[in-house]
Amino acid sequence: MVYARVHEPAGVVNPPSIIYGHGICVEFDYLEGLVDEVDVLCRMGFRVLRPEAPFHGRRRPPGYYGGEYISATSPLGILDTCTAAVAERAVLMDWCRRNSDGPVTLGGSSLGALLAQIVSGQSKNWPDHLRPDALLLIMHCSRMEDALIHGSIAKLFGALDAKHERGWSVANVAEYLKALDPPSQPSVDPDNIVSILGEADQATPFAGGLELLDRWQLSPENRFIWPQGHFSLPIALTRNDAPLRRFHQIVTALAR
Repeated sequence: MVYARVHEPAGVVNPPSIIYGHGICVEFDYLEGLVDEVDVLCRMGFRVLRPEAPFHGRRRPPGYYGGEYISATSPLGILDTCTAAVAERAVLMDWCRRNSDGPVTLGGSSLGALLAQIVSGQSKNWPDHLRPDALLLIMHCSRMEDALIHGSIAKLFGALDAKHERGWSVANVAEYLKALDPPSQPSVDPDNIVSILGEADQATPFAGGLELLDRWQLSPENRFIWPQGHFSLPIALTRNDAPLRRFHQIVTALAR
């Protein structure tokens, strides 16, 4: 049983679907009345599914704020999170296929984008209907280690110091995190992947995201590189929806 908030576009028959993941420590209830790029996607005609990541929202363990448990128990917490969330993406893709003839896509920002990357690799071994048709990746990087060891949010949490206290070294944590890295090549056609990166992003470091785009050979028209940081980029996206319009163009062509 998987739960997600579903935003239906008004008056659209067989809409395309996007399963859109949030970032770590982000909870949907906090977004009430704030700028939100998902609203833009829904107005474009997408059915938007917003699953709550493990250890967030209604899934928080008692005594923890949303996402805290992942950092407090890293690296095992992030392995548990991704194992559950990736399996849930499969359930949600199946639901989308059964409830619309439109394309089924994955996306998200930060942690949500990293989860979409993992699925792009894992789904190579899944049935055809559980493979996403397109990806929308916002603020992502090429290795989970970049975000969870070297990223600014990890440093703010003191995650590495906490690991050292429990006997973990950078080297053995990195070995575990390799299981969560994106594939050398995605199961999705690179022409159907749109990426948005911030040059000043230190949470999911920009250099790693750029390396992934080069490795996956994303075309220039599918790369959007802006001068923002990790937290200002989503706000910029609500003011400049060019990446979302490009994604809509790709998905519309897939529906024909």
